[in-house]
Amino acid sequence: MPKMGPEYPDEEPKLQSWDDLNRIRVKVIEARQLQGANISPICKITCWKESKDTRVRNSTNSPFWDQTFFFNFFDSAAEMLDQQLVFTVYDSRRLRRDSMIGSFKFDLSIVYECDRHAMLNKWLLLCNPEDPMSGAKGYLKISVVILGPGDEAPIMKVGESDEKEDIEGLVKLIYFFVIK
Repeated sequence: MPKMGPEYPDEEPKLQSWDDLNRIRVKVIEARQLQGANISPICKITCWKESKDTRVRNSTNSPFWDQTFFFNFFDSAAEMLDQQLVFTVYDSRRLRRDSMIGSFKFDLSIVYECDRHAMLNKWLLLCNPEDPMSGAKGYLKISVVILGPGDEAPIMKVGESDEKEDIEGLVKLIYFFVIK
């Protein structure tokens, strides 16, 4: 049974202990069709004021990472859900400012509204955040789960990847959320 909000609507309880910890679990699975020649991609995940990076995958436009990251929140659930999760893929070989290949961001409330507060094995359309209409810069497959106190995490198995998988048909989050 879901937990209800505070008894009095004006009260917003603050999380005080490990028992009140909210946790975001992010799995960066793979990317496909990244733009650029002879690139060595790395994915940066940013949530609130914290960033985490995947390992560099050398000389590929279709890196496979399969890495899991955790972001912990002691703030109220409402404050946590106002935060954005940002995925940015860079070419690690280029140290200049233009090393970004593409990016995608969305509010954590989108994940919270999903079944079991989880988005599993979803493709994101990477684009230039300064010009989202410039077209696709590649695709990123991720899983995200929001875990509250006592929640059991769904298994974040990597689905079988098929080289011929119709990525464009599977993209679940599109420009609407980027332009926000």
